[in-house]
Amino acid sequence: MCLIPKNFVQKAFYRWLCLNRKNFTHQPRIVLKRKDFFILQFSGIAQQIKCFISKSGAFEIHAEYQKEYWDIIEEFDVFETRTPDGRYYCRLCLPEYKEQFSSRKELWGKHCFEPLLKWTKENFKESYWLFLLHTKGGSTTALIREEEELAVIKNQKDFLTAFPVLK
Repeated sequence: MCLIPKNFVQKAFYRWLCLNRKNFTHQPRIVLKRKDFFILQFSGIAQQIKCFISKSGAFEIHAEYQKEYWDIIEEFDVFETRTPDGRYYCRLCLPEYKEQFSSRKELWGKHCFEPLLKWTKENFKESYWLFLLHTKGGSTTALIREEEELAVIKNQKDFLTAFPVLK
């Protein structure tokens, strides 16, 4: 049973998740919910990896380290625009990739939720690691890479730490 919130994006995600939960190898769960956004984590995945989804269209996978926002790992942002005939598209997309959808629900599902599912399947694997880098100037980087790159990345001067993606 799924409880449906008032926020359109949360509602659309809940409904989509109810139909697609079985397709996730690591179940998403909401760990923080606010009026304008919510944050997901995934069962069995490093706690540093989070997914931020806002009703304004920001949609990102990012890393946090020691309670600090570290870096965006992947983005699925959508800036919905409605055509005069009532169709929806993302105005961020280049013209050759601008697909139109019959509803906001379909736009968010195809443009954000399905790519999130695909991304998790590609990146939540036993041989993958989350790498955190930090320059002396203060910039931060988060990368998910295969374990075979561990030695190379650890030898970079900006390397801080690494975590296996799967707990």
